[in-house]
Order: sequence, then structure tokens, then C-alpha cells
Amino acid sequence: MNTMQPTDSEFLNMLMKSELLKLMSFSKDRYLQSVILNIIEKHPDLYEETIELLTNSSANQKNDRINTLLSNACLPGYPEHDTLDTFDQTCLSEPDLKLFQDIQKLDFLKTSKPNLNIYGPPGFGRERIATGLGDLCCRAEYRVRFIEFHNLMQTIRIHERDTKNHKLYDELLNVNCLIIDDFAGEKLYDAELINGLELLIHTRMSEHQKRFIQHKKDPKQKMQPRSTVITSSYVPIKWVTRFTTEDMTVLKLANLFLGSGHTLTVDETNKPENAVFNNLKVGDACLL
Repeated sequence: MNTMQPTDSEFLNMLMKSELLKLMSFSKDRYLQSVILNIIEKHPDLYEETIELLTNSSANQKNDRINTLLSNACLPGYPEHDTLDTFDQTCLSEPDLKLFQDIQKLDFLKTSKPNLNIYGPPGFGRERIATGLGDLCCRAEYRVRFIEFHNLMQTIRIHERDTKNHKLYDELLNVNCLIIDDFAGEKLYDAELINGLELLIHTRMSEHQKRFIQHKKDPKQKMQPRSTVITSSYVPIKWVTRFTTEDMTVLKLANLFLGSGHTLTVDETNKPENAVFNNLKVGDACLL
């Protein structure tokens, strides 16, 4: 049985239609798509101009989405916030430099260990890395929220009083990348508050693992991570002195961050201008 082969003209029309549909994928308006296809079918001379218009429209819409994500992320200094390009990488050891370069690819967000602990002495670039990473995530069209540890504790306290209606807490629970700055910077004496912190992080990780499994089953489906990034001048072993509660709760928190992620140590002690830090051990940074 012979099958009819498309003519050159028909084949060209198929390619044109395919290209147009691809460019119009940013719009869910099928009626509009149909109108544009009909116009091009009747006026093929408008094809190149239409391609250019659709390309520009798609780019503009993406820029609008990214700008909205950046605005909602509350990055310090926005819109003149830091990016990873502004960070001096010479302060990193060879293993940390490799990790720094790897995290810029954002591949860690799609793994079973999406968390990141940025540790180092105060004032040496931890917040800059976290902010730059938040910027990078927004440009990859992930939802980000930057929050200081003190404000996070206030949010959890408010949520405990009214669990039914708290928009900010829901946002912290569901953003793709939650960045907590100066983790453990405030001493906590409220055991319930510490439990609330552990519950927030645990819930995020549980949701991440569920989505990770779904993504492994269907790689075509975009992974929606629940990564938590913290900056801290306190190593986890010191959290016991910062969080006055049962050691088991602190151990759970440490495991959620370190057992489900990576640690990037910012250490500028080798620079001549920072010679005062040369004799310090990593664990001593919390004394500064």
C-alpha cells in the first residue's frame, strides 16, 4: 500500500507550524495560537517577522518572571544585590573551590541532598555567597526567599499562635530555596520555638524527597526542590550551646542540614590582611 509523501511546500509548512508552536508555548491561549497559524498559512511572507515578534515576546515574559522572583526573594540590597561574580574565590580551599563551582550549576537542587551550609568567620563573605546563590536560583526560575534567623524565629512564633492563616510561614515552607542568614546567631531558650524550627526544616526535606522520587520516575517533569541554605559562624557542634533544648532536637537539625546537604567553608585566613585569624581553628570562629 502506497502512502502519499508530503510535497516540499507541505513539508515547509509543517516545519513553520512546528517552529511557531514551539515559540508560542509560553502562551496557554490556544485560540490565539490558532489565529497566528491561520494568518501565517494565508500570508507566509509574514513568517520571519512573526518569528521575531514571538521570540521577543517570549524573552520579555521570561524577564518579567525573573524580575518578579528577584523582587519576592527579598535579597539584601535588591536590586543592587550581590552576585556570585562579586565573590573573591581565592579565600576558598581547593575542595571548597570545587564545591563553590559545582553549586553554581544548581545541580544539587535536583539531588537527594539539596541543602547547603555556608560556614565561616563573621564578615568574610557568607552572606554574599548566599545572596548570589539566591540570585542564580531566581534566574533559573526557582522561587527563593531570603530571611535572617531572627526574623525567621519571629515568624515561627507568630505561626504557633495562629497556624491557620500565616502567609509568610507558608511561603517559607514552599519556596524552592529558603536562605536563612546568620543561623543560630540568636540564642534560643524556647524549646517549642526550636521544635518549630526543626519541624519547618523537616517538612521541607520530606516534601523534597517526595518530589525527588517523582522526578526520578519522570525526568521530563521539572524538579521542584525544597532546598534550605544557611549561613552560620557556628559549627553544628556549637549549636548545643546556642539552642538550649534537648540534644536530640539539635542532633535532628544538624542531620537535616549536614546529612542532607553540603558544607562550604569560607576561610580567608590565608590572606595577609587577615593574619589575625591565621592561628585559629575552624571550630574557634564562633568565639569571634
